[in-house]
Amino acid sequence: MGIQARHLMIKNSTELLGTLSIPKLLIQQAIPASIGILVMSLNILIDTIFVGHWIGSNAIAAINVVLPVSFFIAALGMSIGIGGASIISRSLGIKNLKKATQTFGNQITLTLTFTSFVVIFGLVFVDQIIPLFGGKGDLFDFAKTYYVIVLYGVPVLAFCMMANNTIRAEGKPKNAMYAMLLPSGSNLLLDYIFIKIFDWGMMGAAWATTLSYGVCAAYIIFFFISGKSSLRPIFRDFKLRFDLVKEISSLGSVTLVRQAMVSLTVLLVNNVLFSIGGEASITVYAIISRMLMFATFPIFGITQGFLPIAGYNYGAKNWYRVKKVINISILYSSILATLIFGLIFIYSDTIPVIFTNDLNVSSQTPAALRYVFLALPIIGIQLIGSAYFQAIGKALPAFGNENVGRPSNSAYPTKDGWIVVAAYTAKQFSKFMRILGYSDRAEEILITSKKQHCANQDDDRKKIATVLATKTAQEWEDLLNSEHIPAARARRLDETLAEPQILSRQFLQEYGEKPSVDAPNKLPTAAFSFAHGGPKHNKPPPGFGSDSYNILSDLGYSADEIQAFKAANVWA
Repeated sequence: MGIQARHLMIKNSTELLGTLSIPKLLIQQAIPASIGILVMSLNILIDTIFVGHWIGSNAIAAINVVLPVSFFIAALGMSIGIGGASIISRSLGIKNLKKATQTFGNQITLTLTFTSFVVIFGLVFVDQIIPLFGGKGDLFDFAKTYYVIVLYGVPVLAFCMMANNTIRAEGKPKNAMYAMLLPSGSNLLLDYIFIKIFDWGMMGAAWATTLSYGVCAAYIIFFFISGKSSLRPIFRDFKLRFDLVKEISSLGSVTLVRQAMVSLTVLLVNNVLFSIGGEASITVYAIISRMLMFATFPIFGITQGFLPIAGYNYGAKNWYRVKKVINISILYSSILATLIFGLIFIYSDTIPVIFTNDLNVSSQTPAALRYVFLALPIIGIQLIGSAYFQAIGKALPAFGNENVGRPSNSAYPTKDGWIVVAAYTAKQFSKFMRILGYSDRAEEILITSKKQHCANQDDDRKKIATVLATKTAQEWEDLLNSEHIPAARARRLDETLAEPQILSRQFLQEYGEKPSVDAPNKLPTAAFSFAHGGPKHNKPPPGFGSDSYNILSDLGYSADEIQAFKAANVWA
């Protein structure tokens, strides 16, 4: 096949995103994505089963300690991939191959640069990071062995996560699926060889995972150099462009923040669980995490399938197809989520036995599974909603900070911080634009409808952001308030608590002295006042362990037993 014919075929496959029936197209995009995510999830699931039966339940907990770190680094690649994929989809929608190719080149540079720095940091502070994420006691050595080896391969994983989204943005879901299938299969094979045959334990599990990342990267490199892709970056495309980096970062930040919150949650939960139930509780949490990752594969598949369709049609200004793909994606994901919840509820008692023979772990897991999966039916709606704003190049609403349709009623960065403007009415909006120096636009606002304001919001936001960035937040607050435009700079917590309004309402109730070293002597009450009384604190909070004696006594322990607990540092 000639180069011209191949290019035409690539072009036609991409243009199907704008012509094919939405239900059919979504299924074509979602099924390969779902299969890829399913295999990847099965890989992690079976990996956990292998580790649990061939090494022990502590090994499952140790991997759960490490995963937030590796997932966060991988999320750097994923966020860059999703941010860039949005630009690539829209660029292909308007036939701008040059911008799409430059975006891909910048994605590669950003991914490898950022993840390499994070990995170096992670290796230098390994002994501090592992206990921070719950790798304490008997888990530390297991976790450290796995962590160090896996971290070497995480930049490769980040590259794979980035490139996978780029492949999908081109309308090549099958190739994106293969990029997931190959490393998953190789990981399971290497798990068997390294753990079962060679008896390498945690080291074997880690090397199996790391080498599988290399298999994924090898396939992706083959895809782009074999002529299957229309994106062929040359040397200059790898040079970072500020405008592209800014746009990629803006669009991908939602994914990164989401994953960062997941990692932070795992950090906190692991530490709390270790203090409550030790290694067994972390193992329970690990099993639930693996099941959640596995069970949600069709929902994430629909989300992955949704992104290129929405992005391409938004770039082509085909609003009807954008709306239709949103509605169908939400419908499909909601139905699937409800079915999955039902299955998990029915088989919750059987699931933990698959992972471990530890009776303590198996008895704690079923109830926790049911509680966690109660949230599943709403996850699809949340994922599609967030993905929509990323697909169309407007990531900020996914955080909930932007008032859609009202650019004069939103938060903006200034020279030294952020300011929130609330020029809500047409009169205020017009006056605000006049203050900023846009007199012509100020006149237009007074004679046009709210619908037209929405149509011009992107241009208005750019104008507002450009001018507000020239002064400090305090300067703008003083100027706008003097002109009767509601505005306030974003304040730090200590500044907020020192505000006259907060002080007059006695928001913080102070005690003369701390009840203990670890208890605060200031506590918040209600953020509003009452005409007659209101909520009050009757006493300061108890210190750590101050009620332990009474609780243990009520549970039937004798005074001698309680003193023995205290001497053994069971409680302070």
